[in-house]
Amino acid sequence: MSPLHAVVADTMTFAYLQAFGGLDVLHDVATRTGKIWVTRSVLEDLCRTAELGLLVQSWCDRKQLTLFSPVVDDAVSRVVNGVVGTPRSRLVRRNRVDTELIEVAGLHDGAVLTSESGIQKLAAKRDVPALDLLALLAWAVRIGVMSPSDADARARPWSTRAGSATGVPRDFQGSLAETARRRGKRLVTLLDALANGSAA
Repeated sequence: MSPLHAVVADTMTFAYLQAFGGLDVLHDVATRTGKIWVTRSVLEDLCRTAELGLLVQSWCDRKQLTLFSPVVDDAVSRVVNGVVGTPRSRLVRRNRVDTELIEVAGLHDGAVLTSESGIQKLAAKRDVPALDLLALLAWAVRIGVMSPSDADARARPWSTRAGSATGVPRDFQGSLAETARRRGKRLVTLLDALANGSAA
């Protein structure tokens, strides 16, 4: 896998992280690596929930998250226009917003951060790697933002009835460590690509 220079987060990532108290993990990874991006469209979605929107806006204002704002008729907009309204666009709920973040990631040699299966499937069709929240926690451990035991503790809500409201990975079973072990080389390759790419 080629080095990854940016990780573009979708709207639901912030909501899921807020639900299980993991926003600080995203913030710490963002400030340590400089690789977490948010699109203007996602930020506007988040601003519909005042508290969350204000928090993410403050991170962007302090340059802790990179805010990407496509302009009319740029490369991203042209591709998004070509996808919206086609059968592929039915994979995603926030049609234009979610399609745009995939194209931003692809254009900047990056990946998307999402737990949404539709976004993951559309990203795969566009050859854009996808991270879920388990990969985010594994990345945080890899770069020393948190310990393996802390990461396992953060993942405990995924074993409860509330798991679906906190972005539980589809393959999660038992613990973060066990699920990461079963992902094996696929997860290691993704983490290596994140380590090798410099921030864009």
